[in-house]
Amino acid sequence: MFTILIALLLFLIFIFLSSLHFYWGLGGKWGATAVVPTKENSEKVMNPKMLECFVVAFALLGYHSP
Repeated sequence: MFTILIALLLFLIFIFLSSLHFYWGLGGKWGATAVVPTKENSEKVMNPKMLECFVVAFALLGYHSP
């Protein structure tokens, strides 16, 4: 039973993280300032594009064919 609960918790965490990356890839701004590294002058170190966000989102989904 404990194993099932851990698996469900991890499943929900990865679905949430994947959804967040899809949201950012589609232009969402919520939370982006907290996770994108910045220099001391508040300049972004990187500016992820849609494709990059989608690659991470699909990786978090961890799709495996049978």
